[in-house]
Amino acid sequence: MHKDHPYSLANPSVLQDRRDMIKDEHVKPLTIFVEGMLKDVNLQEAMGRNFQIPFFDPLDGGVNASILFLLEAPGPKAIKSGFVSRDNPDNTAKNFRKFNEGAADGLGINRTCTVLWNIVPWYLGDGNRIRAATRSDRELAKPRLVQLLSLLDKLRIIVLVGRNAQRVEVEVCAIKPKVKIFKMPHPSPVNLNTRPEEREKIKRILDDIARYHLAIMGENR
Repeated sequence: MHKDHPYSLANPSVLQDRRDMIKDEHVKPLTIFVEGMLKDVNLQEAMGRNFQIPFFDPLDGGVNASILFLLEAPGPKAIKSGFVSRDNPDNTAKNFRKFNEGAADGLGINRTCTVLWNIVPWYLGDGNRIRAATRSDRELAKPRLVQLLSLLDKLRIIVLVGRNAQRVEVEVCAIKPKVKIFKMPHPSPVNLNTRPEEREKIKRILDDIARYHLAIMGENR
């Protein structure tokens, strides 16, 4: 039984269980995508041979996802667990999970409909702190974003989470012109504590996403 709750990837047995799933059919193409980046000579030259990229969480929808949440860059907990996941032991992940589960008056957004990723997929920290993604980071990552979006051919919604992720809106729209774009504030504790109004904004946007998703997927049944 795969544990699906906040902070669960802090548990070594749960983490190992998740690692054993990364070649499951729905997520295997995304795992191969990450492995390819880690072996990319150009990236090794730009980032150093020991640069780090976490994997997609196999409890999410993988290539079957209809909703992509795009954040800025992986944090230290994602690097430690090896996954971009709502189950990482940090409060941003916990907030993200809680907001998704509470969307549309508790109707929620099923995680198997979603996939989580970052506009810059590699770690931008130095072990002590993480820096913001720069224009050059985004430019280096752009071909990888194009590649990812080509793998996610069932997408109907892309959610740009936070200001830095929203800087790639034009590029994303050009690659996926038929996909609905939503923009959402970042659910980090720093953002929510310093801008409490963002909490209600996130709730409203996720309500809209949940209801829109239900409507469009209902059309396809």
